[in-house]
Amino acid sequence: MNTFLKRIVSSVMLLSVLGYTMPVLAFTNEETIYSKMDTSSNIYKSILSTTTEDENGTQNVQEDTAKALPIDCKVKYELNGKEISGDKIAGKSGNVKVTLDFNNNEKREVYVNGKTETMYTPFVIVAGVVINNKNATNIKVSKGKVINDGSKSIIVGYALPGMKESLNLKNKDISLPSSIEITMDATNFEMGNVMSLYTSNIFKDKDIDKIYDKLDEIYSSIDKLKDATDKLQDGSATLRDGVSSLNDGAVKLNDGTQSLNNGAKELSTGINTLNTGAKKLGAGAETLANGISSANDGAQALSEGLSQAKTGSKQVSDGANELNSKYSKLDNGIQSIATNAQSLPEAISQVKGGIKGLGDGLGSLKSNLESTKESVKALADGAQNVSGGLNQISTLVNNMPSQTTGTVETTLPVDNSASSQSISDAEGNNASAISSLQATLTSLDSLKNGENDSEIEGIKSQISSAIGTIETSNNNLESAKTNMKTSVTGTAETTITNPDMTTLKGVVASVSSGASGVSNGLNGLKDGFDGFINGADGLIEGKAALSEGFEQLAEPLQELAKSAGELSEGSTKVKEGISSLATGSANLSAGVEAASTGAIKLAEGTKQLNDGTPELTNGAKSLINGVGKLKDGGDRLANGSNELANATNTLKDGTGKLLNGANELSDGIKKYNDEGICKLYNTINGDVKGTVNRLKKLEELARDYNKFGSNVQRDEIKFITIIDSIKNSKKEETNEE
Repeated sequence: MNTFLKRIVSSVMLLSVLGYTMPVLAFTNEETIYSKMDTSSNIYKSILSTTTEDENGTQNVQEDTAKALPIDCKVKYELNGKEISGDKIAGKSGNVKVTLDFNNNEKREVYVNGKTETMYTPFVIVAGVVINNKNATNIKVSKGKVINDGSKSIIVGYALPGMKESLNLKNKDISLPSSIEITMDATNFEMGNVMSLYTSNIFKDKDIDKIYDKLDEIYSSIDKLKDATDKLQDGSATLRDGVSSLNDGAVKLNDGTQSLNNGAKELSTGINTLNTGAKKLGAGAETLANGISSANDGAQALSEGLSQAKTGSKQVSDGANELNSKYSKLDNGIQSIATNAQSLPEAISQVKGGIKGLGDGLGSLKSNLESTKESVKALADGAQNVSGGLNQISTLVNNMPSQTTGTVETTLPVDNSASSQSISDAEGNNASAISSLQATLTSLDSLKNGENDSEIEGIKSQISSAIGTIETSNNNLESAKTNMKTSVTGTAETTITNPDMTTLKGVVASVSSGASGVSNGLNGLKDGFDGFINGADGLIEGKAALSEGFEQLAEPLQELAKSAGELSEGSTKVKEGISSLATGSANLSAGVEAASTGAIKLAEGTKQLNDGTPELTNGAKSLINGVGKLKDGGDRLANGSNELANATNTLKDGTGKLLNGANELSDGIKKYNDEGICKLYNTINGDVKGTVNRLKKLEELARDYNKFGSNVQRDEIKFITIIDSIKNSKKEETNEE
């Protein structure tokens, strides 16, 4: 049974017990029944005493009665744990136990708590006995009090027979005894009369109404307490949910700040990388500017060189065309020489001398390239000597055969060294510019970070375009170099018919004129090539062929005719070679023209690129400054995010502890509500209310028990029983006892 319920019931009982510690013999309109019992609790005499008080005074009437008492009492004696009769226990020594067992005979059927129940008229029994201390020690009573005055001990106990059943407390842990147990250690055991008071007037005291009022207050308070506890439980659950949400938020906040911290660190690392890349970009921009400047210089030099090559190639082309035109005259002269060769046996030595002079001039041209012009002039002088020799032998041709045939083969050197060197220099500059631009492209790739990629791609596009222009120019230069010829070789074969002296003089004059044309052509070629003619091997070989042809003049006329024919054929080939030279020089001029145009465009492109490099370098410097400021901000962000991450981690730990506390609080309040308040609420509204309703019903039963000896209602009815004393002597008890 709940402690609270114990206190309620015990308070009601004690109020009644304390109000009846001694019998009162003088009450208005009351009955008192005195019963004498032997030591075995058998009634052998009962007296009904009626006391009434009215305007006539107080009346007291006593009479014997045999009516059964509402309470039966059974007494039992035990010595050292064994039951013994009252008449045999006197004078015994040992552990003695005396049990007074009361049984309530006033059973009633009542309607309480919504149903019919069996209840008993409530009686409270107070029993007392006096024991001499010389006969007993260690005296105890189960429910009551032992009062020791030194020589004797007064033992008072109480019992409430039927009360536990009436209050439906049979299975509850509450003490509402229906018996009294007295124990002691006895020596020559003796015990005085056991006197007991039975009364049902336990609810008469007005204090019981105060208890009911207090119980009503308790009911109201427990309802409020239950509502408040329910709200407290709901609030603690809401608090727990809120703290849980707070903890979840703190965890998410901590995760977010940790991610922010990691991102800030990565950002700081990226900014440092960007800062390094920006510095490299600055350096690369300067390198690019220098490379573009070099490329521009190379393009300008290439343009100027190709311009010179263009002029030289035009001169070569013009000279080749003039040579082609004049060689026709030479070819005619050779044909005349071949025709009249057999008539010139005496002039062979002079011709050989002229040829030797021609060979000397060609050798000088080959050995000293720096004096090409002079060599060509000597070649022209040799041609003049040939013409003079031919004039001298004009008188010796009368006896010559009618025809002489021979072959002349010659090679004309072309000096392309200056243009080739200019082209090679331009190619070298172009290669250097391309290498620098490609290195810049590589540097630009390392600077990509997602923010300035479009600008870098634009710069790369311009650089790639410049590289393409330079490569196109190189291809044009290579084509021009390929089209250059170092020499032109040809072979002429002619047949000479010996005329008469006059005809021979005309032929010699014609040959001399052709030689003069050759000389003039060589002079024009000298001016046209302007340092490009290189080598004279072909002319030397032609000189040898010419010398051989003249040697063959001394041979029999049939050999001379054959040689004259070969000479004519060789002359034709020479003419074809010169024609090829004219065509090749035209192609050379066209190639150089295209290369010059490309070089001009290249120069213009590199100039535009060069003009844009200051903006690139300035932009790179601005980027470096901006990235430096960004780096400072990134460092501050990283430090701040790290502090924030530490703070949110602490917050997360705190909210975790708060959540644990909120859970414990919620669980504790729930347990307090479930195991404490709810049980108390249920007990008070169930057991206590039910018990109080039974108490009220018992109060009604107590008021209704107002008759015993007659049908007259009495204000109070009480019973006093006296059990005979146990003595060692056999003296009789007197009435006074």
